[in-house]
Amino acid sequence: MTLRRAAGLTVMLWGLVLALIAGVTDVDAQERRKVNFRFSWTVYGAYAPYWLALDRGYFAEEGLDVTFSEVIGSGNLVKLMAAGSDPFGDPDFGTMIKGIAKGMELKAVYGVFQKTTLGIVSRADKPIRTPQDLVGRMIGMGKEESSAQIFPAILAANKVDVDKITIVHPAAGAKLGLFLNGNVDGITAAANLQPPVIESKGIKTIFMNYGDVGANTLNNGVAAEVKWLEKNGDSVRRFLRGLTRGLKAAQADPEAAVQALVNHYPDQKEQKAVFMAQLMNTLPLLQTPNSKGQPLGWTAKADWEQTQEILLKYGGLEKRAAVETYYTNEYVPK
Repeated sequence: MTLRRAAGLTVMLWGLVLALIAGVTDVDAQERRKVNFRFSWTVYGAYAPYWLALDRGYFAEEGLDVTFSEVIGSGNLVKLMAAGSDPFGDPDFGTMIKGIAKGMELKAVYGVFQKTTLGIVSRADKPIRTPQDLVGRMIGMGKEESSAQIFPAILAANKVDVDKITIVHPAAGAKLGLFLNGNVDGITAAANLQPPVIESKGIKTIFMNYGDVGANTLNNGVAAEVKWLEKNGDSVRRFLRGLTRGLKAAQADPEAAVQALVNHYPDQKEQKAVFMAQLMNTLPLLQTPNSKGQPLGWTAKADWEQTQEILLKYGGLEKRAAVETYYTNEYVPK
């Protein structure tokens, strides 16, 4: 056999091997169960563990073909979920509870932000560290946002008179500008959203978390429409195993998690430092004293009960229910 014919045969054999490998890959991809997971907000650092799980193949190893999509606000998300058009996502649990009270058939299956993200952000040179520090200050908050609705709970828990605080309600989207311009002393915020954005402008901040001053509520986590959950329980278990690996990997290597996020949003690469700060502000929120020692994602009945009580008093929830109506730990990876 000539060297030319041998080389040609080698190329053909390698081509056949590669084709077979590609064929197997295609078959594997076709056999994976398709799952779309809808986020309740646009790109920010708290979502980095999800993208890390996707990029490292944790979902694929569970036999899933996962895609992510977005919607603005948990109020919109729970409507999509209840309608069955997007039955799987990460709503704010308070918003979900109020939706369930109105007849939506939804259930939480995994708690991500178990310590509340909500609180008050202020300047480090004029800090608001405790509810008592609010007296005599001007605070900006949108009337409909969850952080504003829970605000009276921290005042009641700490016996602070609301009449001694000046509260302004700016137009939608104007709150952050008021703070940056120095027109207000503080604004209601989420620990893993606004403070890193403010600090990126060169302003040092102090964040008073509602959970540290007597008003913790469970925040975002994974939930599903009940009928879809009953039919797709195995896919949910697989997804949560992949997500848990993603969260643990993000704890071990936050830089890799943020890079995975930026890989999917290359137009946002200049925000990488903000994303990193948002992720680092998210990781301490994954468990509460009531869920500590349990697997990631496991939520405590006591935390659901406290969340419901706060919503009944301050958050617009009109009726009490057995908290088991809202959640289950059945799908949490052990």
